[in-house]
Amino acid sequence: MEPTIKVVFDSCQPNIRETLLTIRQWIFDIANTSESIGTIDECLKWGEPSYLTHTPKSGTISP
Repeated sequence: MEPTIKVVFDSCQPNIRETLLTIRQWIFDIANTSESIGTIDECLKWGEPSYLTHTPKSGTISP
């Protein structure tokens, strides 16, 4: 985890931080088990953790 992202998680209340870190792990676990999702980049957008896919539109659900 990048230091700037760690600061955001560390600033949360402990119970909220644990929940967010669990969700974060789910994101990476699901991406690692799905070939259609591929690699995930974690970054900050508007000061909040954001998860981007390398493969265009792989994180979007199409009707």
